[in-house]
Amino acid sequence: MLTQRRGLGGVHPRESCASSVSLQGRDAGLESSLRKGQPIVSDSELNEDEKACATGTPHSQEMPPFSNSRGCQWALLLFVAVLFVFLLSIWVFLPLMIKRHKAKLDEVPAYLLGIRTAEVSYEARFGSFLPVGLHPRSITDLSSTPAEWTPGSGFDTLGWHPDRRAVQATFQVEVLPDTNDFIAHAWVDADGDGVPAHFTVTKNTFPIRRTPSSVR
Repeated sequence: MLTQRRGLGGVHPRESCASSVSLQGRDAGLESSLRKGQPIVSDSELNEDEKACATGTPHSQEMPPFSNSRGCQWALLLFVAVLFVFLLSIWVFLPLMIKRHKAKLDEVPAYLLGIRTAEVSYEARFGSFLPVGLHPRSITDLSSTPAEWTPGSGFDTLGWHPDRRAVQATFQVEVLPDTNDFIAHAWVDADGDGVPAHFTVTKNTFPIRRTPSSVR
C-alpha cells in the first residue's frame, strides 16, 4: 500500500515533522523510485513520527510521570500552619490557665488561716478545739466548679465562714487526741482532673501544701 504524503496540514506538537522541505524531498524520492521500478516504502517501514506526519495525526508521546512535589509542598505548608496555630494556642492559653488555677489555689491558705484563728478563739472561750466535718462537699465531689457555701455545718458553731458565697475547696478540722492541737485540712481540685491538692494548718504552723506543686 502506498503512503500518501501530500497535503499535510498538521505540525507535530514538539517537532516540525522534519519541515516541509524534507517532506517534499521524500515525496520526490518516492516518485523517482516509481519511475525506476524500485520498491516503495510501505507504512510498516515508516517510523512513528513519519506515520504521524503522513496521516496528520500527532504522534502520542509518553508524558513525563506526574510529579507530586507541589502536592507535598502544600501538605507540608498545611502541617506547619496547623502546628504553628497549636503552639500559639498553647503559648497564649496555657499561662492563662495556670494563672487561673493559681488564683483558685491562693485563696485556700488564706481560708486556713481564718480557720486557725477561729479555732484558737474557740479554744480560748470553751477550753477545747472544735472538730468540724467536711464542708461544703466531699473530696470525691470536688471539681473545677466552685461549690456554694451553705449554712448548717460545724463551721457555723466555730464562727467561721468564707468571704464568698461559693468556694473552690472543701474544709475539715481534725482535733488531735491527747494533744492541745488540731489540723485543719483543705482540698481543692482547681483543674478538675480528679486529683485534689491538699493543704493543712495547725495551731502553731502556717498553711502547708502537702501535695506537689504540679497538683492543682
